[in-house]
Amino acid sequence: MKQRGQFIVLLFTTIVFFSCTSLPMVESGLHGGTGEVIERMEQPAGDGETKPDDPTTSETIKLPEPAVSPESVRAHLEAVWHKGAAAVRFARSKLHQMVRTAERRTVDNRPHEPRVEPKREAVTAPPTAPAPTPDHAPPRTADRRSMDPPRAERDRSSVESGMSSVGPTENAMTAPTVRPTVTTPFPEDQNRIDRPSERVRTVYARQGDDIEISFKENGWLLLEMPDGESGLRFISRTAEGERTLFKFNGRKMGEYALPFQYQDHLRGIMRREIIQIKVVPEDEFDSLIGSRNTESESLRLARDREEAARLYELGKYQEALRTYLAAYSEGDPSLNETIATLALLQKDFRNAALYWKKNLTAPGAFRDKAVIGLVKTFTAADQKRELELILKELYTVKNFPIEDELVLLIRYFTAKNDGSLVEELLGRYLDLYPDGRYLDEIYFRLGELYEYSSAIRDFKKARGYYTFVVRDYPESGFYGAARERIDYINRHYFHVR
Repeated sequence: MKQRGQFIVLLFTTIVFFSCTSLPMVESGLHGGTGEVIERMEQPAGDGETKPDDPTTSETIKLPEPAVSPESVRAHLEAVWHKGAAAVRFARSKLHQMVRTAERRTVDNRPHEPRVEPKREAVTAPPTAPAPTPDHAPPRTADRRSMDPPRAERDRSSVESGMSSVGPTENAMTAPTVRPTVTTPFPEDQNRIDRPSERVRTVYARQGDDIEISFKENGWLLLEMPDGESGLRFISRTAEGERTLFKFNGRKMGEYALPFQYQDHLRGIMRREIIQIKVVPEDEFDSLIGSRNTESESLRLARDREEAARLYELGKYQEALRTYLAAYSEGDPSLNETIATLALLQKDFRNAALYWKKNLTAPGAFRDKAVIGLVKTFTAADQKRELELILKELYTVKNFPIEDELVLLIRYFTAKNDGSLVEELLGRYLDLYPDGRYLDEIYFRLGELYEYSSAIRDFKKARGYYTFVVRDYPESGFYGAARERIDYINRHYFHVR
């Protein structure tokens, strides 16, 4: 409010200033007269008669013309009025700006209320009706060899100029065909195993014993020191190579929980571990030591698997794989999947295939993941015969999409020049994913199939599929190669001179 009052005073002063500077100019124009001539008559010294024609006895004084005419006065007043109005508008805008600034500051100074996240509700997608065949998609019939690409209704002018509806001539197939090379990456493997980051260990000791707790990395910290009044006393923390050692003394019998934490900022790893120290009488301690020597195999395996999970988190995949294999027991689909995934990461294709196959009889998602894993393993290992055998199993996967795997197989068998399998896989892809992410590549592969496969060669169909890529996917990595094939086919098989 103080700023608003100051600004109003400034506005009033501005208006008064313009008014005061304008009045003298107006008065100077009004008092200038109309320019009449004033004659001053002087009486002669002698007889008292006037001699108007005598220049010595008469003096005519002409006043100067007025400096400002009425029109200029009016124009000046209008200019002053406009300036005053502009000053008022400027002052009003500044005043509004000051008010908005003050309001923003008031809002910013209010205490912030805790943010409440809206409750998210699951949205069930409506059932998808069978999609009609788009104008640009090739018809999908039982016999793929007989499918004709639909005529392009909106071909680009640049493509139309090189097209002709005339079929190939009888003696046109004289020029050799040159197969283009298109490098495409394989779909990335995104499998990852999530492991728990916290565990609990129990350590037994007798009253008066020094208790040593060891960790296999540097950087472990004790989050909460034992109370001085408790029966546990902290002695030291030391680092030996890559190990961290903590030493305590059990002064009184009882149970004590010590929280430890490890952080590796370079790898983004954080783990917590709770050590339960139990100080027990000597006879109980001896019985526990005896039972520890006869510890069950299942507990040992569980501990080894925890160690393998820790190695995996550290990125030590080879060591983790060896530890998992050492702790292996039959009948655990999750462990089979973990070992197979690690083996594939290490390019150990033999173990990867071995442990994926163990899950082919597992229920539900384990079986489907095993089929997908075998497809990736056999492709990476270049085992064509094994891929042909697992292909039918891939078509039955229900719990995961297989779009990436189909494209992986299309690329693999295209490189192997197996036209029949490529034709089958292309048809399967179009049936399952009519609006898939790889349609540009699928159309390009169909064009290649009809151009190069001697069993179903059809240059008109090949040119049609290449046209789909050029027309509908100008940003595709296959655009340039498709244009080259269109030009080549037109030049050698349709526009022969």
